[in-house]
Amino acid sequence: MRTYKKYVFPNLIAEMVRNGDDIKSLANKMGIKKPYTLSMKLQGKSQFDLAEIHFLITLYGKNFDELFYDKRLEQQTA
Repeated sequence: MRTYKKYVFPNLIAEMVRNGDDIKSLANKMGIKKPYTLSMKLQGKSQFDLAEIHFLITLYGKNFDELFYDKRLEQQTA
């Protein structure tokens, strides 16, 4: 079983798992040629563009906050 601890969007990871997606399959669905590129976005080391965000919201039927809540932001304001 894969661990996803290094990723900053736990809700997005949860939706991936619920829907049977891993990084490679989701990258393929998104038209991202290298899964590494998606991995970097999930780690917060690269940004999702608006079209990618829209795709994920549509794919998983969730709103932005449900997928992209970042707990690091909460820690910075505390």
